[in-house]
Amino acid sequence: SSLTGTEQGLQAAEEGKAFSWRAFWRKLVERKSPLPPFTKGGITTKTSLPKGGGVKVPEGNPSPELLNSLSSLSNSTLSPKGRGRVKNSLFTRKKAAFTLAEVLITLGIIGVVAALTLPTLVQNNRNKELETGLKKSYSVLSQAVMMYQAEYGEPINRSNLGGRNVKPILMKYLKSVKDCGRGDVDAETACIPNRGYLDDPDSVVDIYKNINGSNSITTSQIDDGQFVLNDGMLVLIEDPLENDDGRLFISVDVNGYNNRPNRLGQDLFMFQLDPENGKLRPMGAEGTYYYKEDGEYCDAHSTARMNGAACTVRALYDKNYWNNLPK
Repeated sequence: SSLTGTEQGLQAAEEGKAFSWRAFWRKLVERKSPLPPFTKGGITTKTSLPKGGGVKVPEGNPSPELLNSLSSLSNSTLSPKGRGRVKNSLFTRKKAAFTLAEVLITLGIIGVVAALTLPTLVQNNRNKELETGLKKSYSVLSQAVMMYQAEYGEPINRSNLGGRNVKPILMKYLKSVKDCGRGDVDAETACIPNRGYLDDPDSVVDIYKNINGSNSITTSQIDDGQFVLNDGMLVLIEDPLENDDGRLFISVDVNGYNNRPNRLGQDLFMFQLDPENGKLRPMGAEGTYYYKEDGEYCDAHSTARMNGAACTVRALYDKNYWNNLPK
């Protein structure tokens, strides 16, 4: 009962063979700790390592200095009650591990977070790709129009050209890989079969919807020529033979007609050739065919067939446009 807690722990550990002098000494050496002196035969001597590299375990009883060294470790390594049980320490180190329940709970949390965030990340990435495709198509088409004007000294408009001449002009200056015909009378072989000129419900093609998907678009506005560029974009022309209002429309499906969402104002965008100077203008700009002050043709809730036609100008210049597309 006169022994200290440290000494009781050492004695119990020694008796139960749970404490190894050799292991303890090796740990001190590994830690490069100062080697405590030992008392042997009443004479205290210092202990050193042999040059051979092994651990020399001294004999005899531990000196007070050694007990002090042990005391500094015993608070976290030996049971304070001195029952000989050695805790997670230098002597019997237990590796920490997660339980199965903890692992399952963690995986469950990760799954919930992924389910909440992944759709948004995918949608944002897709919108960024569509935005990039729109800007590229605007640039490429504008260059083709300017190249024609530079070569022939006149703009592309109804005054200088007859009907259905826009398509061969654009194909001359663009890298097209597939001519899809007109799309109406040759609907069976066209990329986008288009019988919009027929007043027949059975002839409606539902490939393209308006911006919110509530209605099919009026395909008679894209039935005078179509071709595919080498990057997969589909160009659709509105260039009728009889045209009293001088309209010339160029529409572009920026990610190809085989890829969704196939909605006007999301991946299908309309441009108009200015009837005066022949410049390519994004639909929805003031003075274009579908421009309305009240935004009738770029409305998230309208069910109008051509809702989305006037969204091109906003998609190009409104920074918040791509964050607020209808689902």
